[in-house]
Amino acid sequence: MPNRDTEPHFDALSLLAGVDATASQPSEAVGSDGTRIVFYERENETDDGAAGEKARMTFTGCFTIDGFMIQNAQGVPVDAGFGAEFDAAGGPSSAWVWFCRPVNEAVKDKFEGFFKGTFDDGGMRMEIDPHTFLDFADSASWTAFECEDEGDDGPALVP
Repeated sequence: MPNRDTEPHFDALSLLAGVDATASQPSEAVGSDGTRIVFYERENETDDGAAGEKARMTFTGCFTIDGFMIQNAQGVPVDAGFGAEFDAAGGPSSAWVWFCRPVNEAVKDKFEGFFKGTFDDGGMRMEIDPHTFLDFADSASWTAFECEDEGDDGPALVP
């Protein structure tokens, strides 16, 4: 869900549609080893401080790997997402995956294999090819984060 308090606001699907991506999501992205990574987007915002005529967007949410939510020790989904810089023509000039905390080796291995990138030394950011970002964003593997109330147990992620 977009953050409506941030100005100017870019709708991610509209921005991606401008670079030949479509709003329809035909299929899930699947890694070469069969890994399925899904991104559940909670919000996106534009960085007003991006240099020049570039727009820098941050997409915040959480990920699953093969249906398992990446969580902290308390069972709370780890904040993570994508970042991308778009040039004046609307195409991405750079893209990355980010996590709010360092990832463990198992998560690191799955993400590096899936997105064909390498995490930085801190294990929190991995540069990815802008076309890989577009392909993933245009797949059924990028979806909105929605919760439903399950009573006393609290909200649960709706796949």
